[in-house]
Amino acid sequence: MSAYQKEYQWAEQQPESFWQHQAENIDWFEAPKTILAKDDNGIERWFPDGVMNTAWLALDYHCEQGRGDNTA
Repeated sequence: MSAYQKEYQWAEQQPESFWQHQAENIDWFEAPKTILAKDDNGIERWFPDGVMNTAWLALDYHCEQGRGDNTA
């Protein structure tokens, strides 16, 4: 089984565990304590208590990594 297939299978069979692991690779402002929450209507919310700034992740993070002069 390829690495991709193993990851896919993990995501399919244990989605909360898979996405918790993936979330560890994100530079959160506040890391989530809850991975998946469902409301009374069954609506799912991933990382509901996590806080991130996508603009910072898309731009400033890369500048801090020394890639600020590179063309996007």
